[in-house]
Amino acid sequence: MKKRKIVLFHLLNDFSGSPLILSYVAKGMLEMGYEVDIFTNSNSQGFLSAIPNAKIYQFNYSWHKNKFLTLVHFIATQFQLFFWVLFKYAFNDSVFYINTVLPFGAALAGKLTGKKIVYHIHETSLKPQILKKFLFKTATFCASKAIYVSEYLYKKEPLINVKSSIVPNAIDTGFSAIAQKAQHAFPERFTVLMLCSLKVYKGVEVFVWLANELPAIDFCLVLNTSDANLKAYFYGREIPSNLTLHSAQKNVHPFYAQSSLVVNLSLPNEWIETFGMTALEAMSYGRPVIVPPVGGIAELVKDDYNGFKIDATNKELLKTTIHKIASSKGLLERLSEAAITKASRYSYLAFLESVHKEIQD
Repeated sequence: MKKRKIVLFHLLNDFSGSPLILSYVAKGMLEMGYEVDIFTNSNSQGFLSAIPNAKIYQFNYSWHKNKFLTLVHFIATQFQLFFWVLFKYAFNDSVFYINTVLPFGAALAGKLTGKKIVYHIHETSLKPQILKKFLFKTATFCASKAIYVSEYLYKKEPLINVKSSIVPNAIDTGFSAIAQKAQHAFPERFTVLMLCSLKVYKGVEVFVWLANELPAIDFCLVLNTSDANLKAYFYGREIPSNLTLHSAQKNVHPFYAQSSLVVNLSLPNEWIETFGMTALEAMSYGRPVIVPPVGGIAELVKDDYNGFKIDATNKELLKTTIHKIASSKGLLERLSEAAITKASRYSYLAFLESVHKEIQD
């Protein structure tokens, strides 16, 4: 019997949330007996770099500091994807799985050849606005189904007349098994951890400010970028002695294990977090979290239960809240237990079953 085939598309492979979730989809579909093809870029490493038994097809794509060059490269990549996919799968019975709204070239090729197209929508903060409108209109035109990572995103970016569902992200069983062993083991010194991209709108400068303001607390910043970019960003600056900096990490377990509190300091007026994988991963470790008060990430947190929702522009409130948690072992333990309970509700198997249902129906 011929195996069913699913073709997955993701533009920029790195160690962020959306390629991580796509790697879960890929592995899950392989386990269910699908043939899996993955199209992603060749000039970066990430969660899609090595998935056993999947066929990887790579194209040249990268982000540039110059916005015009990024746009030109983006458009050129879409043309390449369109023609490559069009000729490769024109007479192939397969499902196209578009991860994020960015790979529109593959979606158009799939629409032209009559493929079932499932969009997995992760984002809302896209610029410029004209590009965002084009990408979501293309998704509306091409999509057979749409999967949203949160209720917030579903309401914010609906694809009109496209059958849609909300499937919250989850953590795979391997990650959870490691996390469970460290749930009640906190480091000797209270440590605040943040994992994010090297972008000002992710709250990097706020995190550095907090480290300066709270010298009795340790701060650890893991940035999804290269060593060279990290050094260039902080070149010539005085780094607080209680702040440690790290470039992109494939294995984040040691960082969660050595943390007491995990924060997401994205600035809501510039970037909306539509889910927040680092918050969920932190909670699986029993670490309370501080997150923005808006977006899908806010759905993960109840104030004074498993963490707090605070706007990162309110730096003084952030400072006093972190100090309060660090100063009360009882509060930390109470928040920790609730974080474990909350994380347990995001089932990896339920996630895969929901995704599979959308692919099959």
